[in-house]
Amino acid sequence: MLKINIALHIAISEKQCYNSYIPKKEAVSM
Repeated sequence: MLKINIALHIAISEKQCYNSYIPKKEAVSM
């Protein structure tokens, strides 16, 4: 159960990093 929670937490934080990374990349290319 703990492993699932850790994997889920990693997936969520990676998704948040990815979502905040896209606008930065777009701003840089502009």
